[in-house]
Amino acid sequence: MDSSYAMAKFGLESKDMLRSNQKSCWYYLKYFFLFTSLIQFLIILGLVLFMIYGNTNEGIEARVKTLESLNQKQMIEYKGLLMEYGKLNMKFNATAKEKDACRFELLDRKGKMENLTTINSLLNRLIKDKDRACEMNLSVVMKRFQGDIKTSEDDKKRLEIDLVACRAACRNSPDNPVCPPPSVQEKCIILPNRRLCSSYEIEKFTSTCLSIDEKFSVELQRLRSNFELAIARNVPSTIVTTYESRVQLDNILHSCRPLPAEVANYINTSLDNIKHKIVTNIELMSSKAETETALNRCLEDFRNVMSLQTTCTKEKDELRKDIERFRLTADSELNRSNKQLLAKMEELDKCKKQLEQQPRLFSHS
Repeated sequence: MDSSYAMAKFGLESKDMLRSNQKSCWYYLKYFFLFTSLIQFLIILGLVLFMIYGNTNEGIEARVKTLESLNQKQMIEYKGLLMEYGKLNMKFNATAKEKDACRFELLDRKGKMENLTTINSLLNRLIKDKDRACEMNLSVVMKRFQGDIKTSEDDKKRLEIDLVACRAACRNSPDNPVCPPPSVQEKCIILPNRRLCSSYEIEKFTSTCLSIDEKFSVELQRLRSNFELAIARNVPSTIVTTYESRVQLDNILHSCRPLPAEVANYINTSLDNIKHKIVTNIELMSSKAETETALNRCLEDFRNVMSLQTTCTKEKDELRKDIERFRLTADSELNRSNKQLLAKMEELDKCKKQLEQQPRLFSHS
């Protein structure tokens, strides 16, 4: 069969055609494009390598300069961090010292507060004891004052009764002066204040009596002289001419010159009464003086007790004010110390946090 004509073959003949050893154009084009792509890749790779490693010295110098600048910057930052770390460490130590000082001060303030509390309790107890003692002293003084007043009133009444009895006895027996009753004498002995019965009072009384006697004698002499002058004036010597008249006149004068016995007795009785009244008045005055002295002493004691009570009250008020002021001052100081302690603790916590953060920065750098 002529091979120049194409004929359709079927079956096994078609498979033989596919298995033919002849190469097509696509086969060669495939390898061409493969080698072309490989060449392009090599060219591009060469260009890239040339771009990267073509200017090697300049890149190294720039990188070295960059590294040096970064190193210097890191060294500067490191020195700054070291200085800041030293400052923070000093601040931390100072804060720790201040914290310890605040703690000691707080303990001291607590001790002072406890001492103030004990002092306050002691002062309150002392004030109560003083008030109790003042009240007891005041009650004792008031009782003694009332007892002295009652005793003085009883003595006054007794002396008035004795005075009335003495006056009645003097009126009933003017010729026989009556001595003071025994009750008065016993009272003069029993009286607590014996200074008024001393020698000075006796001498004073004696001098008073002597002066009264002298005055009375002078008055008698003056009366006698006045009496004689009146007789001489009324009966002049020119009228008497005879001897008998002269004798009679002399007898009259002789009988009139001495005072009558009744007048003398009356005068003596009056003198005794005056002396007795003087004694009674002196006794009454002495008892009055004693009573007034006791009264003044009681009043002075009462004033002293009242002034002492007033002073105790003022001292108590001042002590309460001082305790309140000390308590307020201690509270304010304690609050201020607590605030300072809290502030120092906050600063200490901040310093601790900063110190904890710095090693991390060093580790990262």
